[in-house]
Amino acid sequence: MKIPGIKLHNAADLANACSLLEKYGESAKALAGGTDLVVDLKQKRAVFEHIVVLGGIAGLDEIKLRKGILQIGALTSLASLAESRIIKKHLPALSDAASTMATPQVRNMGTIGGNVAMAVPSADLPPTLIAANARIITDSPTGSRIIPIREFFTGPRKTVLGAAELIREIEIDVPPANSGLSYKKFQLRNSAALAVVGVAASLVVEDGKISDACIVLGAVAPTPLIAVKASRSLIGAKPDFEAFANAGKIACEEGKPISDIRGSKEFRCRLIGVLTRRALEEANGRIRTAPKRRKN
Repeated sequence: MKIPGIKLHNAADLANACSLLEKYGESAKALAGGTDLVVDLKQKRAVFEHIVVLGGIAGLDEIKLRKGILQIGALTSLASLAESRIIKKHLPALSDAASTMATPQVRNMGTIGGNVAMAVPSADLPPTLIAANARIITDSPTGSRIIPIREFFTGPRKTVLGAAELIREIEIDVPPANSGLSYKKFQLRNSAALAVVGVAASLVVEDGKISDACIVLGAVAPTPLIAVKASRSLIGAKPDFEAFANAGKIACEEGKPISDIRGSKEFRCRLIGVLTRRALEEANGRIRTAPKRRKN
């Protein structure tokens, strides 16, 4: 890649990358897969003098399962996320979300860390990660920290990351057997299209009733939006069509969509209701079909 006026720095490791970002300050930006940043640079939506390239850092593209925790390296590609046996077994909704994104070429380049850090309101992975209660592990010149993803996004393309702070990995507790998670979205074509609306939904069912639920809306607000009232409406209810449809209606009222070239505000509101119901139905179906786990 050659972009006039920009100097590339190949980071040896994460500490080196953070050091370079600290050294060059606001004139520098980190590059993972580059599927968003390179486009921004070429179209002059962003201007930087220094690009810190992360692609050569070893060990940040691995997916591991350790002591009941899924550990996903920040440089894990969207394609790897979609195809991972570990993810498909323990968190299929995340595999679903990744597999619907862009084109095969983009999925081979784009990374989970980049998708989260760019904080694009229509991004597919954040709603699912929020519904799964993921944690962001970061490194910076002053040390590392753990950030609940629900506290990570502050606005369109804005996060709580410091100027020299980078995502190292994303952690997710393996969901219990009596839980289910789903992601549904509507897009204007089958590939290379942004979500018009995306909905992630998680359920926990005990003794035939919903004991916990989380509905997260994407592409209808400046940041991924937890539909708090819709989620609460499910607590204590039976996991059936009536409860899910009602939650969809409430979620419509909580969304904050706008009208643009991809759809009107009214169209998006209707999509929220339909996709919420469908996501809840699939999440519930995954509970019923979840393999039984042996008790220790």
